[in-house]
Amino acid sequence: MSAGTVAFAGVEERTSRAAAPDAASTATSEARQIMAAQAPLSDVADRIEDAVARDGESGIAGLEVDAEASTVRLRWRGELSPAVSEVVADATADGVRVDVLPGRYRRSDLWREALRLTGQPGVTSARPMLDGAGLYVSSTKGQVSSDVHTVAVASPRLKSATRQADTAPFRGGAQIRRGDSICTSSFGVTGNDGRRYLMTAEHCGAGNWTTDAGVPIGTSQPTVSVRNDVQLIAANSGSTIYNGDGVRGGNQYTTPVTGAGRSHGGERMCVSGAQTGTVCNLKYIGGGSYTIDGKTRVLQAAEQQDRWGAVTGGDSGAPVFTLTGPRGDTAEARGLFSMMFTEPENMGPCNGQPSAGMCSSLFLYGDINPALTELGVRMNVG
Repeated sequence: MSAGTVAFAGVEERTSRAAAPDAASTATSEARQIMAAQAPLSDVADRIEDAVARDGESGIAGLEVDAEASTVRLRWRGELSPAVSEVVADATADGVRVDVLPGRYRRSDLWREALRLTGQPGVTSARPMLDGAGLYVSSTKGQVSSDVHTVAVASPRLKSATRQADTAPFRGGAQIRRGDSICTSSFGVTGNDGRRYLMTAEHCGAGNWTTDAGVPIGTSQPTVSVRNDVQLIAANSGSTIYNGDGVRGGNQYTTPVTGAGRSHGGERMCVSGAQTGTVCNLKYIGGGSYTIDGKTRVLQAAEQQDRWGAVTGGDSGAPVFTLTGPRGDTAEARGLFSMMFTEPENMGPCNGQPSAGMCSSLFLYGDINPALTELGVRMNVG
């Protein structure tokens, strides 16, 4: 991974959609197999995270899923807590391999230090290493002072990154417009008051949103998650997302959303931007704290493993998800696309098609679960 230029983005879409007997058709066969193999591993990782949450201040240093090795890797500082030990024992009894390895730092300590550092002048990002060995830090002022091990990475230049004529109930992955600003809709959600909303990226700005055909969608709400780069648009939202081609293609179809889940190190996922379309075989490589335009955001990073371009301008807000179900024909939310790295080494042919131009293969996204909690909403599920 090369951390360089990062950008915000936004784009276009058609109403005609080809029938799709297999909603995972835009994922490679290998990527579908990996996502199927990682499902039981992710379930164990979720149970470990639940146990860690019950423990409060725990010794967890890192947690990764490796579908290719059929293994969950848990790094821990000190002695395993009883709750986590029980999960590991149960998983082992169920035939899931869990490797428990020593961790150098507690994850909670690394996150506290990452947030402290990104509040310092010149520090643009700080990201805990997935194995708990320290922090990746970028700074415009050279070496930083920290009590934990740090590795300097290039300071990212961050740039912002729609499908075209959606109709109610509005779906994720469609092009949405606010004046001259174009972004991508994300997931449909419902508030505690029963009102429905459509998510998109906070950096897309507030106002009245329409489809590219001028059909009113709704108005941005005052409560936002700056930290996760998420806003709510009051709208008649549904429980599906667009998949398949971007706005310039005809093979578009919808996929039901079944819920939301955590991102685990090494997990594979997809993104569905209105401009680029659906791109899969993305690997989760960790979260970090980023200072962008004076705002501190906590964002997650994913990288396309075939070096295909996955996102471009107009894709901001695009749903990030894993494929679920026996045929990979449902989706579980992971987050919303926020920013892309635009150094030459991070660029590749959009969706693997050289004629489609160049897109970014390395990007950041807002984490869905903290955003749901902060905004007081729940997923619309189908």
